[in-house]
Amino acid sequence: MLKDPAVAGLMAFSGATGGNATENVSRVFIQLKPLDHRDASSDQIIQRLRPIVAKIAGVKFFMQSGQDINVGGRVSRTQYQYTLTDTNMEELNAWAPKFEQAMRKLPSLQDVASDQQIAAPHVAIDIDRDVASRLAISPQLIVATLREPNAS
Repeated sequence: MLKDPAVAGLMAFSGATGGNATENVSRVFIQLKPLDHRDASSDQIIQRLRPIVAKIAGVKFFMQSGQDINVGGRVSRTQYQYTLTDTNMEELNAWAPKFEQAMRKLPSLQDVASDQQIAAPHVAIDIDRDVASRLAISPQLIVATLREPNAS
């Protein structure tokens, strides 16, 4: 992104910080050069950067131009958002993905996404503290071991 002649710099936040609700999300803020020092609008630059960032394996980029006025109280991955609600969670879980897939088929829309995380991978661990204590293993050691990528 920094190789683009219209980009002046960038800054990123990863993990549950900087407006990110979960650990598996990052936000990248791109500072563009002033309009009189670049050859394109911010939306044109986004379209120019799309094929470049699409090559990064395992990452999905959602890009939007910064707005002087934002309507709504939530930080969103996309410039526009539609909220689907239901008092019946099973019904919502069944219909939300169908709604999202139907919207993805519309050629006029880009970056269709859902913040519903029913299919997101996760792990829950129960520590048997009595057994861990007998073995002189602290909960902190267990957590540190699980976080260590090269632990064996």
